[in-house]
Amino acid sequence: MSRIRCMECGSIYKTAQAYEKHIATTKHKKIEELTWYASRIGKNEGIFVQTIIEEFGWEPFYLVEENEVESILHIYKGDSENISLLIDKREIDMEKTFDYFDATLSIYTVSLVFRSTRN
Repeated sequence: MSRIRCMECGSIYKTAQAYEKHIATTKHKKIEELTWYASRIGKNEGIFVQTIIEEFGWEPFYLVEENEVESILHIYKGDSENISLLIDKREIDMEKTFDYFDATLSIYTVSLVFRSTRN
């Protein structure tokens, strides 16, 4: 089961529809600024994130923190600013996962792909 966590207030939602309703009925400062975007890849085959890098000269990077139940994708946007996304525990396919920083547009992209569970 996938869970979606609102990074502004910490609320957790079981469905995308419940999260969308939360966003529609709640005012969040960071959402109004819209400095990042996240989406699932395919049918829960991974996660795609893009964010604006505002700190000049910063080289963005990401780390994945894992425990028995969940994984947390940390994207470091600046010296003191990061985005943390809570995702279900899935094995990550590092051969298909990539990140890319377009310095001209100041946009950092992370495509985190999960290893297939099919045998």
